[in-house]
Amino acid sequence: MRIWLLVDQLKSHNIAVIDQILKNSPRTLKSGHSILVTQIDRTHREFSVDRSFCILKRGYDLPNSQIEEGNFPVIASTTINAFHKYYKANPPVITTGRSGSLGKVLFDNRKAWPLNTSLYVKDFKENNPYLIYYTLKNMNLESFNSGAGVPTLNRNHLGALKLHVPDVAIQTKFNSQVDPVFKQCDVLNSEIDALNMTKTQLLPRLISGKFSVENSNIQFPPSMQAEEQV
Repeated sequence: MRIWLLVDQLKSHNIAVIDQILKNSPRTLKSGHSILVTQIDRTHREFSVDRSFCILKRGYDLPNSQIEEGNFPVIASTTINAFHKYYKANPPVITTGRSGSLGKVLFDNRKAWPLNTSLYVKDFKENNPYLIYYTLKNMNLESFNSGAGVPTLNRNHLGALKLHVPDVAIQTKFNSQVDPVFKQCDVLNSEIDALNMTKTQLLPRLISGKFSVENSNIQFPPSMQAEEQV
């Protein structure tokens, strides 16, 4: 009888312990969640540091009538408008639309003239240009529209934002991955520009008959060769 009594007492004790655990579970889980959130936040702060990200500046006025043909791109809110004899910003030039069209971010590794319809990065604050480019690109800048009629991006609104910026070591590693890709893109774009210029120069001569392709050794791409055989 004593053994069974002892067993019953143990059962009652275990049930009481389990009941106490169940009662305290929500509180324990909440405390655990709070600890995890704190750890994640601490890790993120170790990954990043609070500091100035970049300074955006309004572009410069340049009426079409004052553009003199040259080698420096004139960058509007979403695209390159023309090529000018003079420039206002040294590379890399990162711009985004300020008035008219918002949201698109451009990156150019040439000296350029950012127009007054754009904002450009005046000061990188020692941050990696590619990091700034991709951060601005993914910030949904069009949502900061402050214009009643014409869409307008006020740089002062962006200046009030707080960002966690990766430290120098991480930015350097990021740069080592991205920079070769951008350089290859620059090479390909240069080749495309050269081909377009060649086409522009040859087309009038082909139409006028001054240039004949009959005796020219022209190598067609494999895709075009396949079409001719069909």
